[in-house]
Amino acid sequence: MNGPELPCEIISEFWWVGVSSPFTHNPTIHGGDFVATWCVTGEARAYNTVQGAFREVIPKRPVFSGGPGAGELVARFSDIDLDSGTLQGGKFWRFTPMVNWYLTDYLRLVGTYGIGHLDRFNPKGNTQFFQTCLQLEF
Repeated sequence: MNGPELPCEIISEFWWVGVSSPFTHNPTIHGGDFVATWCVTGEARAYNTVQGAFREVIPKRPVFSGGPGAGELVARFSDIDLDSGTLQGGKFWRFTPMVNWYLTDYLRLVGTYGIGHLDRFNPKGNTQFFQTCLQLEF
């Protein structure tokens, strides 16, 4: 059973975990994630209501058939707080923009840049990263 097809998505989650640990005064840690996507070439993701998941992007005009493939822009923000009770794990957030180029229904090229910030034990620091991936799905 499938739901509607969407050219963009806005997805978020928030979670918290209660840890049973008398040694650390039973801390509760929490975090969250926010993701927004947009298929700039007009494709849409179908939603599988049985699995509770979005399906992959399938290009209307694949590259190997003379088309441009499908382009998708993604922005993601994640945050985690591991300070609770006597547990001092720190806090970390990360912002990650991404570009996905779906050449065919089974081949995708991904480019990701991100920046993150860690605050733990008074030292604070930023990190930057760049990732690429060629994904073959079968």
